Amino acid sequence: MSSRYNTLSTALLGCSLSLFVPSTATAHLMVAQHGTLNIVNNDVFMVLSLPLSAFEGLDTNLDGEVSMLEFNHQRAVITEAINAQIQLTDKDGKREIQGLIMSPQLHGAEELSHHDALAQPQLIVMGKFTLQATKEAVEFYFGLYGTNPTEQQIQITVTSVTKNATKKQQVELTALAPKMVILP
Repeated sequence: MSSRYNTLSTALLGCSLSLFVPSTATAHLMVAQHGTLNIVNNDVFMVLSLPLSAFEGLDTNLDGEVSMLEFNHQRAVITEAINAQIQLTDKDGKREIQGLIMSPQLHGAEELSHHDALAQPQLIVMGKFTLQATKEAVEFYFGLYGTNPTEQQIQITVTSVTKNATKKQQVELTALAPKMVILP
């Protein structure tokens, strides 16, 4: 009995301690320079991975990296830029982004060099647009491109789910071609 108790105690102690040890693994919510627009009924759910270099003046201490403190100090400016540079327009005009959530994926230069030499800090943006009707085409505009050549485009996958079918549309937007028409 005591051998079993010792084994169980050791396992519980190990599990408990693992809760306090930070994990070195990094997970990304979305691949850099990619995004999705999922249309369900009259709602368009958006998830985009944006380069942080698309936002000027975030690195206020000029150390070459954006810290969480710097990001949080500039949150209002970032939100304003997102609302101005990411737009969904239907026949009634521009739709507002609702429930905007921003999740910065900040990485130190040392971590970047170990994983991907071309990787850059990203901002995952999630939100929802509500349309008056989904039977008409809408236009999506994206104007937040980074300074690195690999940040000059974004791959968008649009999925439209109806009772009868699921439609997919894939488009690459660039600074020279920043708009796409989403078909009903």
